[in-house]
Formats: sequence, structure tokens, C-alpha cells
Amino acid sequence: METGSSNEHSTAQASANPSPEQRAQAQLHTRGEIAELVESLSPRLHEGVVCLSHSWGGLEQVAAHDAIDRGSLGLDVRVLCLEGSPIHEHLAHRTEVKVVPIDFRPRDLFDFKLRKVLIRLFDEGMNLLHVHQPTLLGSITPWLWNQPQVGLFVSRHIMNGHSKRDFFHRALYARVDSLVVMSQTLRENVLATHAIREKQVKVANLGLDFSVFDPQRVDARKQRETWGADDETLVIGLVGRIDPAKGQATFIRAAAG
Repeated sequence: METGSSNEHSTAQASANPSPEQRAQAQLHTRGEIAELVESLSPRLHEGVVCLSHSWGGLEQVAAHDAIDRGSLGLDVRVLCLEGSPIHEHLAHRTEVKVVPIDFRPRDLFDFKLRKVLIRLFDEGMNLLHVHQPTLLGSITPWLWNQPQVGLFVSRHIMNGHSKRDFFHRALYARVDSLVVMSQTLRENVLATHAIREKQVKVANLGLDFSVFDPQRVDARKQRETWGADDETLVIGLVGRIDPAKGQATFIRAAAG
């Protein structure tokens, strides 16, 4: 019995801590599966990513970088964004995606200017919309009720604090093919507050490119110089955009006191 328990423990440790060779094999297997999927989808899938925001926080960066990742695989990806916004400027010169800037901020409900843009994109072959702001559904979903060939994915990035189980939201979310969230906790929050079926809600955990955080790739002294910081300057790192809602001013006052 002790030998069996020891073997089980060793197996569990090995699976929890794979060797470099095992990780490399797993990556090759995953890349092969992705290549097969892309080969199957690329002739048929024409995606439109919708992110109409003037901010450049986590939501916008995830929308932009995920679109670039899919485009770099060879998929047809267009990004509908606000003209002059940070996401527009970030993507304008990228070759992996096509950018569709608009010069107006749509209303929350039944925006006919947005309808005109969407219908043009549908006529050009777009058959999947991926919306990163659920608040836009009131001006997107109504124009899809007679477009059954167009799939509708919605990503929710933050927790919801009020009920969306009224008749209007039921009608909007009934047209959603998949509501994508980044964690099981967020999935439970969505199911508790939205009129949506369990099978519609999918969890896609955020991936991290750890090479971005490799200190060997950055000359610390040169980086500090770009910030105007000399050897005596204290530099504080923050996770998140610089925005009053993030509370940086509160931190500075607390540190100063």
C-alpha cells in the first residue's frame, strides 16, 4: 500500500511539474492542433472585433493583442474601433489585422449609423462579430436578428453588479452565441445576474507571454533614462493604466504620509 501511494504521489508531482522535454512536446502538440484548426477555419471565418473605447486599459489591450494573435495565424480579422483612439493608433500600422475606424460613438440603443457600418461589413463577408463591450449590445444585437449567418461572441471582462434578467436583456442575450469570460468566478457571476443559459457561457483564461517580463531583454539604465529617472530616483511599478479610478493618487498620498 505504501509503495502504491508513493508511486501515485510521484506521478502527481511529475504531472504538476513537467520536465522541459514534456513542456516542449506539449507545445508542439498544441501548435499542431492550432494549425489544423486554422487550416479548417481560414477559408470560412471572417471575424469582426468590436472595441469602441477611447481608453487603453486591460480590456482594450486584450482585444487588440488577441486580434493580432489570430490575424498572425492567418485568419481574416477586422477591428472596428473609434477613429483616433489608442486601439486605433496601436493597430493602424499592423499587417495582421484590418482596421475599420468610425468617427462617431454609437448610442446605447438602436444606433442606425452603426447599423449602416455593420450591414456593409456583412455584405463584404463578415460572419462573426466579437464584441468586447456588452453595453454595445443594444445597438448591435437588433441588427443581427435577421442575419442568422453571423455569429455573435461577447467577452465580459469585469464582474456585473446588477440584474440583467429583464425582458429587454433576455432578448439581447438570446441572440448571443457565446459569452466568453476569463475565470470560473466571472462565469458564476454572469450566470447569477444574466438571463443566459449555462451552455452559452465559456471560460477562456487569459494567457501570459512571460518573455515580455524577461529582465535580460531590458537595459534597466536606458529604460530609466527614457522615464527621466536618475540613479537616485525611486521608480514605482503599477499594474494597470494610470487613471483616477485606479487610485494612484490615493497611493501617493498614503506613501507621502
